[in-house]
Amino acid sequence: MAEAAAHLTDHVFPRLPVRQWVLSAPKRLPKYLFHYLQRDKGALNAALRIFLRVVQQSLLAHCPGAANCEPDSLHPGAAAFIHRFSSDIT
Repeated sequence: MAEAAAHLTDHVFPRLPVRQWVLSAPKRLPKYLFHYLQRDKGALNAALRIFLRVVQQSLLAHCPGAANCEPDSLHPGAAAFIHRFSSDIT
């Protein structure tokens, strides 16, 4: 974990401010839906794409000066790490 963070800091992220966004699934999520997110890569990828699209829309809506730029030229970057935890962890 420390090596991955060092690599991202030293070689991937630009020398610009970085913001962390976290998507977590509530425990009350229906078991069948939680099952798909936990075991089906396609469902998890779809959820991640939706999450990243919403983050991008939010950033563009609240970024000063974004309205003055060509929309196709604004592309936020993302590094995603999937963690699966259950109530077994204490």
